[in-house]
Amino acid sequence: MARPFLMRARRLLSLGTDLSLQALLPRVCALCEAELGRADARRARLCPPCLEALPGTSGGRCLRCALHHVPSAACPLSSEAQAPWDAALAWLDYGYPVDGWIHALKFQGEGALAEGLGHGLARAILRHRETWAPLVGPIDAIVPLPLAPSRLARRGFNQAALIATAVQRAWRLEGDAAPPLRPDWLLRTGDTAPLSGQGASERPAMIHGVYQAGKGTRHGQRHNNKVGSAGEPSLKGRCVLLIDDVMTTGASLAEATRCLRAAGAQGVVVAAAARTPLVAHESPG
Repeated sequence: MARPFLMRARRLLSLGTDLSLQALLPRVCALCEAELGRADARRARLCPPCLEALPGTSGGRCLRCALHHVPSAACPLSSEAQAPWDAALAWLDYGYPVDGWIHALKFQGEGALAEGLGHGLARAILRHRETWAPLVGPIDAIVPLPLAPSRLARRGFNQAALIATAVQRAWRLEGDAAPPLRPDWLLRTGDTAPLSGQGASERPAMIHGVYQAGKGTRHGQRHNNKVGSAGEPSLKGRCVLLIDDVMTTGASLAEATRCLRAAGAQGVVVAAAARTPLVAHESPG
């Protein structure tokens, strides 16, 4: 296990931009903190035992709702209103220890954890490309789901943007030409009460109208929700990979997808690092 001072140093550097300083610290598993070999550090930032034990990594997922081991005939998101995207993907099930991993990323400033989530999600996206690619064709851009302005100001970063950046980086490591990262193609214009703890039936109304399609700029901002004033609308006829950290009911991703389609997007694939398993008594929104 890494020594405490190393872990404290890593936390201080996790959201920094000085990669040369981060490189001086030993790479450790994001979950158990065991030191990693070079190959494991380059991939999902997890040791092999932790990677193998993560929930939801084995078996198939429904291409409409991204739930694990759900046959398409039993998909709870059966209507286009509930799932307006062309395909939905996820890497993990949201449960122990993944919930703690994502909580540390979002609320404890552990920005470096986004690297492991993004690398794992990218590998899941590419591994299942033969299932979703025929539905949309080549992806033109990777777009992170924007964060509410007040939460962005409080947190200082958008976790979906960090994960999307890691997805693009891992895509390149797999030897493919990665789509460009375009956070400026989708903006968040309003705040809502936190959706966590809200039922599936309440979420769509809470999130309605909070997204706005942006204009493409020559130099998009990488880790926030801002958009420049220059540039022409870029969404018409494009296929987008929309990234979020967790898909719970799908309400936020559905609203964002409708916004992108209204702006002219031809295809939308949604992808989340983790998917919340369906609760028996809950009907997704």
